[in-house]
Amino acid sequence: MKDKERSVLRQVNDYFGFDMKEVYYKYCNFDAYDENYIMEIKYRGKHYNDVLIEFNKYTFNKEYAKLKQKNFIYAVGLEDVIYLFNISHLNSNGYNYKWHWKKMPKQTEFEETQEIMKFVGYIDIKMATRIVLEKDEIYSTN
Repeated sequence: MKDKERSVLRQVNDYFGFDMKEVYYKYCNFDAYDENYIMEIKYRGKHYNDVLIEFNKYTFNKEYAKLKQKNFIYAVGLEDVIYLFNISHLNSNGYNYKWHWKKMPKQTEFEETQEIMKFVGYIDIKMATRIVLEKDEIYSTN
């Protein structure tokens, strides 16, 4: 997990009084967990009204959460706000993710320019619980 994602986890824990732990297994499909939740965390440099979610992570985490009787939370951090989506609740309410194929970079963490087709969906930010960050809270590494 990168520092900005760790900061998102810390902010979520502080805001809600959670004690979610970071997953240290490099290839895990989610980033944090506790007895009630699993959470996938993304940090985005640009604001969109619909946040992207990859079908592969969505499917695994949805099924894992169901199997372990937990809720699947998708957290998207931006410069001054964190959007939290309870995917388990969205699914139980029949949310339409508008799944489709999209040409995207194979990996976002590296300077690789190869593009592949990915099956992705979108979640309207109106469906989120928002944590608005104060200036001194914004992604500090404390």
